[in-house]
Amino acid sequence: MQTSDAVQRSKLKKVLGWTGGTLAAWIATKIFDSYYDVSLLSAASTAVGTGLANTWSLLGQSFPIQLWMLVGLTVCVLLLLGVGLWGIKDAYRALEDAEKELNAAYAKIAELKAPALLPLTTVQDTVIGTIAIYGSAGKTCPTTAIPTHTDLTFLETDGALDVLESRKMISFEYSASGKYVALSAVGRAYVLHPDFDIAAATAESHPPEL
Repeated sequence: MQTSDAVQRSKLKKVLGWTGGTLAAWIATKIFDSYYDVSLLSAASTAVGTGLANTWSLLGQSFPIQLWMLVGLTVCVLLLLGVGLWGIKDAYRALEDAEKELNAAYAKIAELKAPALLPLTTVQDTVIGTIAIYGSAGKTCPTTAIPTHTDLTFLETDGALDVLESRKMISFEYSASGKYVALSAVGRAYVLHPDFDIAAATAESHPPEL
């Protein structure tokens, strides 16, 4: 009995709501009619009233369970489709991030394989280039011969050798005939680097004829 009363009250509320809406639309139409030529609005209000009536009639009908199942299935499919598209978008973004990280890793590996060439001064390049010329002939370079071939002073030569030694680019050898200098592994890597131009480094010098 209580359920039946509740259903009746619910239907009564719907009827009152529809009636109030229709009445409000009619009043609004009359107000506009008082100030404007609203023949089009009158037709529109009539259409709205008809639509509300049709909607009320449709709500009063009972639909088969199959129709509700179809509606529910359609909603579920649309939701799943939306979730799937969202997942694909996130996966694509993650793939782009992974590709950027991979490219950065490749760039780092390439940099480690061929590190950036730390610059030397022109005098230091000239000195190491002269030492490299001796090394390419399989000989060690006498330190006293460097100023002769480069037109550098002994002070400039010694200063360049100090820097090259501190950077572990050369090593010294001593014998009864004097002091000799040769390239270390770091020094050989420097002069063999594509960015180092030995011809330009020794252009102003007088390379020894070995």
